[in-house]
Amino acid sequence: MALMEYQYIQIENLTIPYLFRRSKKARRSLITVLPDKIEVVVPPRMSESRVDDFIDEHTDWIYRKYKEVRKKARDQACPLPKRFSNGAKILFRGKEVKLRIWESKTCEEIDVRFKGNIHVTVPRGIKGKSEAVKKAVCEWFKELAKTDVEHYVRKHSEKHGLKVGKIRIKNQKQRWGSCSWDNSININWQLVLFPRKMMEYVVVHELCHIRHRDHSNRFWKFVKDHLPDFEKSRDWLGKYASIAEI
Repeated sequence: MALMEYQYIQIENLTIPYLFRRSKKARRSLITVLPDKIEVVVPPRMSESRVDDFIDEHTDWIYRKYKEVRKKARDQACPLPKRFSNGAKILFRGKEVKLRIWESKTCEEIDVRFKGNIHVTVPRGIKGKSEAVKKAVCEWFKELAKTDVEHYVRKHSEKHGLKVGKIRIKNQKQRWGSCSWDNSININWQLVLFPRKMMEYVVVHELCHIRHRDHSNRFWKFVKDHLPDFEKSRDWLGKYASIAEI
């Protein structure tokens, strides 16, 4: 049998996508944990109630392993350099660019601009240059993220009259985005490191939570109405940038 559409299970603070299938070759039930989902394979004659029991019996293990696998994926594909030094490679808008750092006698404040690479001008003799450059570049990223988010909110909120509260750009370790009780949208600034469609998807995802607070079929249909190919962005984030719960 072909894989079914995504289903979702809620374990503590995580909403985990999973795919389920029956296999004639399966002699026992099996759960595979991946960075973006879990896969459940069971023998062909196993009852649905037993499948549910099997998943329930392993929720603690799923929760622990899912977080471990996602952390490992994040560590292996960290988009930020360990040191913000001249020539360091960094992701920006989905492409690998370099940091070009210049010292200037006339520069009083750190200036960050994009000219094919990320060019940073710093005052000559500045102390703790790497940390100062890191702070300046990350603040620059946050400003770009805010501009992007505001653009996508305007683009998608009017279609169904979604009233957005505040827009907040955050440094979140466990989520790409969230929607607060007052309809405020919180977005992880690191999305500016990835292709633009990733930012648009996360913004749309959180906007749709204004109407539907869960991950029901109605919610995903609402997302699809805004972004017909949203699955590609969702899967990309899960596979290549697995730091967060979506």
